Amino acid sequence: MDKWVPLLQSLIWPVFFAILVLAFRNWFRELLDEIKRRIESGSRVSVGPGGFTLGEAPKLEEQEEPRKPPEQVILDFAEETKKMPLEEKAAFELSKYFQLVHSATYNPEYSRRMGRPYYTINVKLEAKDPALLDRVSKVVYHLHPTFPNPHREIISRENNFQLSTIAWGQFNLSADVYFESGEEPLKLFRYLNF
Repeated sequence: MDKWVPLLQSLIWPVFFAILVLAFRNWFRELLDEIKRRIESGSRVSVGPGGFTLGEAPKLEEQEEPRKPPEQVILDFAEETKKMPLEEKAAFELSKYFQLVHSATYNPEYSRRMGRPYYTINVKLEAKDPALLDRVSKVVYHLHPTFPNPHREIISRENNFQLSTIAWGQFNLSADVYFESGEEPLKLFRYLNF
């Protein structure tokens, strides 16, 4: 009997896999059909991190687009902006003069209380010419929806319509800049990273 033990031990795994294949033969058939379909379509199929690879997608020739001279790029851009609706063009022109800037500092007290790193974030509106800020009546900041009160209106010109809040993660912030003249608000964006 001792002579049969090594043979039985070596047969256990193949028999086990054979039973699995028989029990789930429809699933294995679908799997093999999918692998065959992918190989026939030119896709690569890899098995395991250091295993084997079947099939390869055909290499396509890369076609380089001809480079335009900078003057032509500028002329093309000017043509595109001519096609813009008037209100978009006005907002586009205004966006060259305004921008959102931000700073973030680690807040150790809040971090200790909450159990994760928190930061105090300050976002404000800046203009190329400070006199342009006198035309602004308010800024409505749109924070990530997970914030309590994610839409915050700031009317204080003294600190450039600064928003101060506490956050733990980076996110995209948008702001609507409203003007005294009543024209459409200017939409500005800023990715807050810290």
